[in-house]
Amino acid sequence: MQNTLNQKIKILNIIEILIKFTDDDHPLSAEEICKELRKKDIKSERKAIYRYIDLLSNYGFDINKTIFPKRGYYLASRYFEIPELKLLIDAVSSASFITDKKTNELIRKLKKILSFYQIKEFDNLRYTVKSKANNEEIYYNIDAINRAICKDKKVKFMHYKEIISDNRLIFDNGNMCTISPCNLIWAEDRYYVCGFNIVGTFVKYKIEKIKKVSILNENRDDFGKEISTQAAIKFMNQKKVRSKLICDISVLEQFVEQFGHDVVVKKIGVSKFESELDIVMDETNVRWLIKYSDLIFVKEPIALKDVIIDKVKKINENYL
Repeated sequence: MQNTLNQKIKILNIIEILIKFTDDDHPLSAEEICKELRKKDIKSERKAIYRYIDLLSNYGFDINKTIFPKRGYYLASRYFEIPELKLLIDAVSSASFITDKKTNELIRKLKKILSFYQIKEFDNLRYTVKSKANNEEIYYNIDAINRAICKDKKVKFMHYKEIISDNRLIFDNGNMCTISPCNLIWAEDRYYVCGFNIVGTFVKYKIEKIKKVSILNENRDDFGKEISTQAAIKFMNQKKVRSKLICDISVLEQFVEQFGHDVVVKKIGVSKFESELDIVMDETNVRWLIKYSDLIFVKEPIALKDVIIDKVKKINENYL
């Protein structure tokens, strides 16, 4: 029994060594693997290493034998490939709703699947984000709300808003809210919980602005269950208007970043292009169009033009 246990411990340590110390540029020989095991006070012979590696390969681990740059073995593939992992780390680093502390914790966990040498490549990368949330309860909030949805229960929490006090931006004392949650949605670099309040009104709250989430021993209201998917679609796809824009060619890159790569464009002459697309008439898009108002002309619809004109008038009044 003890011998079987020792073999299990040994094989687990071998795969840990291969994960941590090998990649295609850094193979380890059987003798070097034995040396690493001895550092853990585990004895093993080279012949046993060959047998254990065969067992791990048969189980599904992608372990390659090589003669370059030296004879040995290395873990050829991992749960995530390097480009995939870089994408995940980029996403975590740039997500403003994740605190600095949680960002570092997540990146550290993601890096655990890399070899010692591959981690060095990531240490050379630098990430920048304008601001990070400071609510360390975000993880627990997401978990609690998700469990409430799965259990068909209501939740209550404190919702906070920013106020100005002594020329500083702080959170107020908070307001207790009770909702029937239906979805957790990541949109526009923010995480939201969507649901219905006690009178049946569709509501949404930024996860970073809620604390003290608790699951109530009350089932969600029927309207929350019946149209939860519709509510999410309503939130994600707000009312759009068919619009026609005439743009200077110099803003093509910014235009695509704002409205996506699937927009239809038609070149006009050498310096302009036209695009007909559906635009959400929200504050974000209106402000973006005003920002490039000297390079982008809203040809249609009249309603969108009127909103922009009204906003420009108000801007003008602030500077008169």
